[in-house]
Amino acid sequence: MRILWLILTFTTILNITTAVTGEPILIDSLGNDKGSAYSMQQRIVSCETNAIRKTHFAYSRVEPGQNFAHWKSMGVWVATYNHQTKAIESRTKVGPIFDNHGTPCLTADAKGYLHIVFGPHHNPFFYRKSKYPNNSTEWESIEAVSFEYGRLPNMASVFDETTMHHGEWTYPIIQVDSSGVIHVAGSLLNAAGYVRKINGHWEQPRKLFTAERAYCRYNLMMTVAGRNVYLLMPDLDISKPDSNRQIQSKGTYYFARSTDGGDSFEDPRSVFSGTIQGNGNCAVSPDGTLAFLSMERNFNQHRWQYLHLWDGQYWQQQRLTIPDRYIWDSSLTFAPDGRLLIFSAANPSLAHWRDSGNTLSLFVGTLDAQGKYQFDIQEIVPAQADKNDWLPTLEARTPAFQLDNFFVMWTREPDLHGNFTSHKNSTLKTQVYAQQLKL
Repeated sequence: MRILWLILTFTTILNITTAVTGEPILIDSLGNDKGSAYSMQQRIVSCETNAIRKTHFAYSRVEPGQNFAHWKSMGVWVATYNHQTKAIESRTKVGPIFDNHGTPCLTADAKGYLHIVFGPHHNPFFYRKSKYPNNSTEWESIEAVSFEYGRLPNMASVFDETTMHHGEWTYPIIQVDSSGVIHVAGSLLNAAGYVRKINGHWEQPRKLFTAERAYCRYNLMMTVAGRNVYLLMPDLDISKPDSNRQIQSKGTYYFARSTDGGDSFEDPRSVFSGTIQGNGNCAVSPDGTLAFLSMERNFNQHRWQYLHLWDGQYWQQQRLTIPDRYIWDSSLTFAPDGRLLIFSAANPSLAHWRDSGNTLSLFVGTLDAQGKYQFDIQEIVPAQADKNDWLPTLEARTPAFQLDNFFVMWTREPDLHGNFTSHKNSTLKTQVYAQQLKL
């Protein structure tokens, strides 16, 4: 089918109401400052086996009492919530990460086995599979996958290198299709990388796109639906902070699709250009519509968020704004009934996203007769004095996803009043929270 690149744009102003939800659950008090990052990587999945439903949360945390050291002072953990006991039943370390950018991405296959990628920041990524369905306490051995060399013989070859390699992976994303094929995509600094694991064997990774400006990151996105693999790939030039510590990103998003399960991909085509950054993910609705988010990164204007929709022929855009607030980061998913859910952090200040003025809100979107989403906003986490709530993430849709019982997650840290440097070796301790929502 020929892709038509006609783009229609609408602006939606969102009014805030209040939601009735469950109480926040403390996942961990030793999260690092990217505990629930990044939004392109899903990290909440639910499974149901033997009539027992569990929800699994992947996050990153610091090792207590240690100074920073690559691969030693931070790790990835998975916590599991049991819906029968209504409590966190386990917290399990899955493996080490290079620094605080080595955040995890978690998914589940049709049988309920968990699959996770984590660890790199311009390094090979690590992959693990749970030994048992719907169980995060025991995992098969770690597999290391390099972009240049493919599957590595052992982890030691990764740990021996203490410097970053800019031709390797950052922010890997994992999906498992209905045939059990594992798909992983990620940034290679200025390019988009992709690799599959089929019948227990990793293929040689492929480069699908190379940026002309500078970066193919912030945020590369991937999702899988049936035999379709969708990739959104940014080409960004990020300015240095000016005297007001303001940054702008000028760039273009490119779209590529595989209709044969990743055997081949269409040539990447431009979707959208502007002063943009990612700060979102992508998902496919029950009727096959692809959605992804991008964020305006222009500090001289109101900071808004774009929702991009593709029905297989046409691209549409909706510009979403919250009165008197700037949207900083978001995660989206589709409910089984087709409603679109977006979980966002926003605050009234241009100063910084790490601000105690942040509120976390859930957009609930329903299609109208013109094919445009009409949204209600439900405030989930109000602004906390001297605390910063950010890095919102939303449960990924799986067969066990239930509209009356799903989770969001975020990171809470001391309010830094904008006075910080985002060191990749930061060992700032944060709290990672989850909350069960019922619509």
